[in-house]
Amino acid sequence: MPLAIRRWEKPGEPAQKVALEKELKAQGYQPEFWVDKPGTTYPNRNHPAETVFWILRGEAKITLGADTDILRDGDRITLPPHTPYSIQVLGDKSLLWLIALKKKKK
Repeated sequence: MPLAIRRWEKPGEPAQKVALEKELKAQGYQPEFWVDKPGTTYPNRNHPAETVFWILRGEAKITLGADTDILRDGDRITLPPHTPYSIQVLGDKSLLWLIALKKKKK
């Protein structure tokens, strides 16, 4: 599955946590703010709902099957439910990111 990363379109302007959380909630997601240290790895993960990763600051390598790419400040990727992935924090700075799962419709 090719990675469909939505790259940040505002160079020089940082991704703002509160605004992005508000946008995700409006789209029906439940965002959580995460901070991970350099070298942190999440191998062989998946979620039961559609999931968004939105990088606020830092760099991470994401792998889906045979496809690998680097996520950087402001990048966003949406994964379908049950999509296996691995993420590794790169560089020497912590990764600040939002992880948001799509809410189930009632």
